[in-house]
Amino acid sequence: MTAQMTLAERLEANAILDRLVADEPTFAISDAHRLIELIPIRAPRRFTFNFTFSRPGTKTRGHAAGHGDVQVEEEGVEKTWSTDSGPVHKIGGYEVTHVPGLITIQLMWTETRLDQTGQSCELIYNKATASRRR
Repeated sequence: MTAQMTLAERLEANAILDRLVADEPTFAISDAHRLIELIPIRAPRRFTFNFTFSRPGTKTRGHAAGHGDVQVEEEGVEKTWSTDSGPVHKIGGYEVTHVPGLITIQLMWTETRLDQTGQSCELIYNKATASRRR
């Protein structure tokens, strides 16, 4: 069972997340330490299974009156499902996962964007001392 965050903790975590992902070259170490304290830790799973389902794209050809020959192409679809999906904490506009030594921060609705560059980041820290590594 994971610990639940209070409203005050969520608001504080959201403010810290906004500062951490701001377009600055560095961030305050105290913010990183406080975020590590605030976000409940999920114990890592021993085994994880990831399943990927894919469907190839299709092409449809035909003749349209007044337009001539036409072709419609539909892209293929690929979906991934994992047995280790949770818990993800939704805080403000972020989805945050915390396992010992790693906090993953991702913007909500990232998967709907064509360009997903810069939509997520990680805070890697030493599990024993809670000091940041990267």
